[in-house]
Amino acid sequence: MEKNKYSIIIPTFNERLNIALIVYLIFKHLRDVDFEIIVVDDGSPDDTQNVVKQLQQVYGEDYIVCISL
Repeated sequence: MEKNKYSIIIPTFNERLNIALIVYLIFKHLRDVDFEIIVVDDGSPDDTQNVVKQLQQVYGEDYIVCISL
């Protein structure tokens, strides 16, 4: 039986201080779930995109995708 894969979409704007906690909690509580996190950043001036890039290095680019608008 094939396992489902889920895409979790997180829209962000100035979420530099929150995005790491959100990603951590997703990984903590969805251990047995196949998922990817898609972060959609709307050009945050607070450097949210760079924090997401750091999270990609920690968790892997296969699990976290960053789309910048």
